[in-house]
Amino acid sequence: MVKTWKADQLFPKILPILSELEQLTGEEFLKYSKIYRPFYPIEEQNDEWSIVLTPHLRLNLDVIYNKSQSSTLYIVFGGKVMLNEFRLA
Repeated sequence: MVKTWKADQLFPKILPILSELEQLTGEEFLKYSKIYRPFYPIEEQNDEWSIVLTPHLRLNLDVIYNKSQSSTLYIVFGGKVMLNEFRLA
């Protein structure tokens, strides 16, 4: 998962407008949530640990797991939980 193209320029302008529209209309346009993304090859897990050491890349990182957190899914290499992710509602 990577930051979307021009996110640093677009989101500071778009988010306040959507928030104001939500207040005016009483409707929810953005749905904030945490997202869990499993690592498939071990290299993804290794790469993630190097990102943890880079402050501007770990802004939305909540937790890294080295093994599966699911009792029903077989995820060998763990995964990461991202904060402040959103989608249009």
